[in-house]
Amino acid sequence: MSDSTTPFVLTLSCIQQKMSLISMPIFLTLGTVGNLLNCLVFLQKTLRSNSCSIYFVAASIAYLLFLDFSIGTNLYAIYFKDPTTYISPYCKFRTYFLSSCLCAARFILAFACVDRYAMCSRHSRIRNFSQPRIAAYVIAIIVGLWILIPIHVLVFYKVENGRCTVPEAYLYFNAAYSVLIGAALPPGIMIVFSALAVRSLRGIRKSIRQAIVQVNNASIRDSATTTPMSIRIKQHDHQLLKMLLVDVILYCLSNIPPPMSNIYSSVTLKWNKTPEQIQLQNFFTYLVSQFFIYFSTSASLYTNLMISKTFRHELISALLRHFLSTRRVLIRVYTNGNTNNTVRPINGIVGANTAP
Repeated sequence: MSDSTTPFVLTLSCIQQKMSLISMPIFLTLGTVGNLLNCLVFLQKTLRSNSCSIYFVAASIAYLLFLDFSIGTNLYAIYFKDPTTYISPYCKFRTYFLSSCLCAARFILAFACVDRYAMCSRHSRIRNFSQPRIAAYVIAIIVGLWILIPIHVLVFYKVENGRCTVPEAYLYFNAAYSVLIGAALPPGIMIVFSALAVRSLRGIRKSIRQAIVQVNNASIRDSATTTPMSIRIKQHDHQLLKMLLVDVILYCLSNIPPPMSNIYSSVTLKWNKTPEQIQLQNFFTYLVSQFFIYFSTSASLYTNLMISKTFRHELISALLRHFLSTRRVLIRVYTNGNTNNTVRPINGIVGANTAP
């Protein structure tokens, strides 16, 4: 390494380390709080009967497991000796567990898009797919598959020369595998079914507008009692679709680059690279494989708050209910404590102090 390249390499390495030290605790805090509050909101009475909410809860749990385990172990490796550099079973399990959680979350989000398309369909048989019971079955199947599919990680990952790595031949398979499960199948399903859902929703709105024009005033008066409820349900579905579309955009922006980075690393594996090229590649890999992924898995709550009035209302209501119920419990405990400590009269005399 020449003297002219050393400052650049060291500076970029220092920037990467500082970014990790600053960003990972932030992502850990925001992601943990965000995903827990997501679960709280989507499990509220007004939303939990909607199949899309079940997908959101499952994806939030998967993101929570991924974030806490990934960032927690990374922070431990910064301040202490990294176990992945000398404990082979831990190296295997960590990679396997993170891959399972992240891939399960991806496909849960993808099938949430299928669910929204089914909900907007004009055909009753397709609409039957958009049910909480079906959503629970689909999520169980996805979780089961992503417990089994990444088993190859347990076979090929190992500790070698102080690194958690894989054989050279496996790198090419891993590049193709990451493209398929990260940049091809999930975003493909998301984009296709989201577009179909939006198209169907627009068609439904157009039909409703045409029907409203054709009804007479008497029909409007007769249906006045049912109209508010139907509008409210449609607003919830519309808000869920908006939140899902933002999650899809966020996913595509942050999860498609990592497989591309894996392909580049595999193709250029045997190239002679300068220290600057190696450090630039490492820095880019860090950005797309950690920074972008952590951002996408921790940002859902905050994007939901920005775009959905329903979500904001449900979150505020849930927090207020929790605060008020906790306050009632504290008041009850305090009241009972004061009652138990009250001095009771004995033989009609309270606190008599008689001289001997």
